[in-house]
Amino acid sequence: MTDPAAGPLHDDDRVRSGAERDRSAVLRLATAPPATPWLRPAFGLEGRSTQALLGVIGYAIASIFVAVLAGIWELSLVERAIALLAPPVVFLALVTAKSRLSGRDWIVLFPIAWTAVALVAALAFVLDLALGRMLDVVVLGIAVFVALGRVGCLHRGCCHGVLARRGIVYGQEHVGLGIWPRFAGRRVLPVQAVEAAGTLALAIVAVLLDDTPGTAAVVVASGYAVLRFAVELGRGDIDRRFLAGLSDGQWGCLATAAVCAAVRPSIGTLASLGVLVVAATHLVVMRHRSELVAPAHLAELDELIDDVMLDSRRRARTTRAGVTIACRALDDGRIAWTFTASHRAWSEATARRIASTLWEAARVTPGPAPGSFEVLVTPRWVTT
Repeated sequence: MTDPAAGPLHDDDRVRSGAERDRSAVLRLATAPPATPWLRPAFGLEGRSTQALLGVIGYAIASIFVAVLAGIWELSLVERAIALLAPPVVFLALVTAKSRLSGRDWIVLFPIAWTAVALVAALAFVLDLALGRMLDVVVLGIAVFVALGRVGCLHRGCCHGVLARRGIVYGQEHVGLGIWPRFAGRRVLPVQAVEAAGTLALAIVAVLLDDTPGTAAVVVASGYAVLRFAVELGRGDIDRRFLAGLSDGQWGCLATAAVCAAVRPSIGTLASLGVLVVAATHLVVMRHRSELVAPAHLAELDELIDDVMLDSRRRARTTRAGVTIACRALDDGRIAWTFTASHRAWSEATARRIASTLWEAARVTPGPAPGSFEVLVTPRWVTT
């Protein structure tokens, strides 16, 4: 053990230093549930990526699915070639370019899917091909690929859910691949599995529902927009971008539903758009209520906690939303964090929710000043 008085305090969940923050070592409580055994980010002796393997399998299955549908719907060889080749070419081009520019892996569904569909539509229009059927084939193929791709996300830990009483558990091997270090060893919602099952169900329903060219594409796209919007509410990953209370994925859902309603107005597409507009309006208007527990704010608090811990003077830090944190070591070895805020949504319930997210076991009590709360945390001292 390390004497707390001998140097800076270490966060009870992690030990970080500078550029190594994103490769933190997670210290799980002895009472934490074990990691779900079948969730493996890598397989084989060489440790190949499970997500990459499932991506290849997903592409193969989606290609077979597309080929079968193209045969049933009697597409020409040119139409089949475009439907089969355009989506993967767009995927590889965009992912490679964006990943190199950003310096990290970049796979974002909506821009890739929109570009692939736009390219196929443009080629079909210019070459006077069967536009409706080609879009059906492409969108259905993308749906199958997305469904299996989300299973890969489930294994990797990216796009993970919020904390839950029942769910799956990620281990230390998932930290740095997708799971937030503070969620390792804790139960989270398997939202990736929900999205995978829902997307696959939409593809099946779309094929069986109506044989009119273009209908299957619209059913899958508008249905996925509603599904994804709802799934985003249960996601707990902290690296998503938000604008006006909505994640970039939710904005993508709104845009997709709007295009479907404009291109093929019907009870289904207009209802999907209406539901999303109402839900989005509510989230935008009421965003101040959830701002302090939003992923972006929790990530900022996480970083500031590290800053305070590594500061020998223990100087307080304040988030952009106005939450101030400070800490002191108690005689019994625990750490007392003091949280204060001027935010209009600040309350004891909010403080408790923040504390329970950041620490697996924490005790929240009224603080020394009005509107402040103390969070008592029992640290696990480690030698670095």
